[in-house]
Order: sequence, then structure tokens, then C-alpha cells
Amino acid sequence: MIAQEILTPLVELYPNTLTGSKGSSLNLERFWAVATLAQIKNRFDTVYILGSWYGNVAVLLFMLNKYITFDQIINVDTNATALRVGQQRLAKLGLDDKTEPVLKDANKLDYQQLGPSGLVINLSCHNIKGLSWLNNIPDGTMVVLQARNCDPGAVNQYKNFKEFDQALPIAKTLYQNTLELTDPDGPYEEYMKIGVK
Repeated sequence: MIAQEILTPLVELYPNTLTGSKGSSLNLERFWAVATLAQIKNRFDTVYILGSWYGNVAVLLFMLNKYITFDQIINVDTNATALRVGQQRLAKLGLDDKTEPVLKDANKLDYQQLGPSGLVINLSCHNIKGLSWLNNIPDGTMVVLQARNCDPGAVNQYKNFKEFDQALPIAKTLYQNTLELTDPDGPYEEYMKIGVK
């Protein structure tokens, strides 16, 4: 397991660009999610990544394929440029045959490609308005959810883990934790839970 002491305090200094999306603290947050998930369940058919942001989570999943496997990834984003650049990155790595970019509001997804061992990853729950994206996920699907507090630009504001947990109900929680981080505006907390919708 990744020791929380190793991950904190981290400094988030990264702009909303391809370069910024690959910042070390952001990568550690993603690694925390994927490494923890791999210890709970490590074989999936289709993986939906909501708010794919340049395909970084997909790249990480491919990098860790010794520990976690899947048949295909569907990268969902409303930012056409980020989605296109992410798919170009995956193509350069020879990984685009197992990925599908989808330019769509996550709240309008029907998750038709999810199989019995499907997975939905949303590491930006604080930035996706509404809850249809969660409500539309088929019951019994594994989910990985992350959000942060103290983000003045966030669509959804969570003061603590309890608010995050209550706002995003799932049927069974298999893991939950908080990571203490720091950015230029000061300290904040990253919340995560993994479980079954």
C-alpha cells in the first residue's frame, strides 16, 4: 500500500495544460487511485474515465498493466482539444487500439459498453456538475471517486470527507481515505472512495 506519509505534503503548481496535467503531485494522486484499486480488484472489461484530461489516467493504467488489466478504455471529456491530444499521445505509444475518445457531457452517458466487470473512474467529482453521471452507472459497477476541498473554482464544494461521501452515495464502499496536499492557495484535502455503485 502507498504510505500516506510519502504522498504528503505535495505541492500542486500546475496549469490547465498538457504540461500542467503531468505534474508530479497530480500523477501521485492518480497513482494513489490506481494502485489502491489494483489491491481491491485488478481485472476489468471496459473502463470509463470521466474527465480524462489528456488521457493521463489511461496512460497510467497501461503503465501498470502488470498489476491491473482491462479490455478497453473509454476516455470521456467535454474538452475537445484535451481529448484529441490525449488520443494522439496514446497513438504515439501504440495504445490507441484499446482506447476510444468520447466528446460528451458525462451526465449524458448511457454506459452501454460496460460489461459485468466494468469500471468507472471519476477523479474530478468536484468539477462535474450534476449527478446523472453517477446515477446512470449500472448498479453493481466498480467505481473510483476522487474530489478535493478548498477549490474556489470547483462546481461542487466539499468541506470535508463526510460531505463528499454523502454527496456521492454508492451501495458498498471498499476503501476510503483523505490525502493532505498543498497548492499555491494553501493546504487542501483530496478525498477518495472506491466501491460498488
